[in-house]
Amino acid sequence: MEQECGWDRDRPTIALTEDAADALEVYAVSQTQWCPGSVGFTGLDYARVRQAVEWADLEVTPRIFDLFRLLEAKRLSLWNEERAEALKKTKAPKK
Repeated sequence: MEQECGWDRDRPTIALTEDAADALEVYAVSQTQWCPGSVGFTGLDYARVRQAVEWADLEVTPRIFDLFRLLEAKRLSLWNEERAEALKKTKAPKK
């Protein structure tokens, strides 16, 4: 049964598998571990992520780590898209 998303009534809530929910929890405790680069973040610092995961007492299986890396890659992709859009706006001809 489809439910409404609590913060966006126009989007249905998606049921997560247990592994996906665990990967999301690992991702959530890792949000302070992004590595800055010259044009934005370049990825997560896995050594620090590992420490955060240990402190949060989470178990990470290879499957959970794969899903976690997908979340990281998607976030980086979204940031890249946002930067590209912002750059387009700054270079757009003024009317």
